[in-house]
Amino acid sequence: MAKRFVWRLETVLKSKLRIEEQRQQDLGRAIAKMNVQQTERNRIIDLQMRCRQDLKQLQTGRLNITDLAQINTHLEILDQQCRSVEKRIKDAQKNVDATREKLAQAVRERQVLENLKSQDYKMFQKAERKRDQMMMDELAARRKWYE
Repeated sequence: MAKRFVWRLETVLKSKLRIEEQRQQDLGRAIAKMNVQQTERNRIIDLQMRCRQDLKQLQTGRLNITDLAQINTHLEILDQQCRSVEKRIKDAQKNVDATREKLAQAVRERQVLENLKSQDYKMFQKAERKRDQMMMDELAARRKWYE
């Protein structure tokens, strides 16, 4: 009867798989956070464009100093917000890169274990074939003895 292959590091491999899945989820969350910041930046840029269009329209008609001052102040505030969001995007990108590197490391560790398991399984199969051959040789020898 053939023995079943039981790998001694199977629990370690399962642990590495769980870690890899966790790293994938972490990467997804980090990318989602970065996307939120990019969406915010796009929203601010759209507001800036609308403000500039309003400013151009005001400049073609009668000039109202208070309206021009308000729009310029609003544009300055939007520029500050845009710079702030750009900084958050850079931080989020660094976080994504770090998380991606952690995921790559987890994948490498899992692959090393899977390669080791594959090699151990091949050695197990070779030992099983050798054991089966020895059993067949012994049966043949016994049959020859009783003839």
